[in-house]
Amino acid sequence: IRDVAPSRGLGDVYKRQPDNFLLCKQYNTAAPKFQGFLMLQNILDNDILKSLYFTELKMLDLIVNPYAGRGRAKTDAKKVFEILDANNVKFAPHYTARKKHATEIAYNLTLSGAETIVSVGGDGTIHEIVNGIILARRELEKQGKSFVTRLALIPAGTGNDFMRSANLPLSLEEATNRILSGTAKPVDAIEIDGTYEICFACRGIDVDVVNMVNASKKKTSSSYLKKILLCIFKGIKYDFCIHIDGNEIKTTGIVAAVLNGAVLAGGMHFCSPAKIDDGLLDVIVVEKRNTVSTLIALSKLPSGKGFIDGKIVKHFSGKHVVIETNQPLIDIDGELFENKKFDAKIAPNSINLISVSYTHLTLPTI
Repeated sequence: IRDVAPSRGLGDVYKRQPDNFLLCKQYNTAAPKFQGFLMLQNILDNDILKSLYFTELKMLDLIVNPYAGRGRAKTDAKKVFEILDANNVKFAPHYTARKKHATEIAYNLTLSGAETIVSVGGDGTIHEIVNGIILARRELEKQGKSFVTRLALIPAGTGNDFMRSANLPLSLEEATNRILSGTAKPVDAIEIDGTYEICFACRGIDVDVVNMVNASKKKTSSSYLKKILLCIFKGIKYDFCIHIDGNEIKTTGIVAAVLNGAVLAGGMHFCSPAKIDDGLLDVIVVEKRNTVSTLIALSKLPSGKGFIDGKIVKHFSGKHVVIETNQPLIDIDGELFENKKFDAKIAPNSINLISVSYTHLTLPTI
């Protein structure tokens, strides 16, 4: 065994991680004396498993936004450090100090060949890190160099919507264990006029709501909901002209959004069909109706069941989406951008996200 895989002997792995091995079902019935050979052969024949079991985790670079989650991220980061220390995992913390600092840190780390960047924060922190990683990846590709960086996530924000869309654990301990025991898969991002987003981008009353909440002196967990209701009761509406892969749609509504994942706004299932790895943009349009009908439609957001009804709420998909309206701002992953064209294109397989875990799989007695 050591001759075949000297960098990480099967015996060593079994002693340290007896519950984290994979044995194909077809080998479970093999004669006991052949099980060890068949299991090893199966792992060596599978690139994903081979990289998982025969490659040591060299270093984790943790980008920590100490202000995320109303300051909770700083405390959560210390707990993560303790778990990593207990597992003898090398790591380096990088604290953000200003807006878009996470983008700068992620960009430099990716260019330097960082193996794994861990986001310790919320969706805004992930947004900044993703932009840094993708911009650095584009630069590396221009230079003909290899892109090796993976992204891992610790839920330390308020909503953690991207983690929900990626079906990642929201427990601090489980999320850290996923990083240590999981492997990466490629997921999509969306490019909007040079900026990359991982959750959503939209126009309509959501932009008005974010503007009002940002201008408020006192912000609470219910501030967003209160401002949405205010906009609906005021009857605010927008005329949208939407182009999806060259097909034009004109409508009057309250929101027009492009999504990468299914969840946004703190766990609301805005677009249940959306997947972060399907190579498609999902478009949701909430058309203008009377106040009661609109409120009934929005009341279905927590579960998502029946929200997309084809009447008030319509769903489309494509790879290139342009949304035009008489509004100068765009909400991209919760941040407002001015003087930016809403020209969205899918950026498939742009990020290698650690999301697949092989834990809870047991090694049979040999």
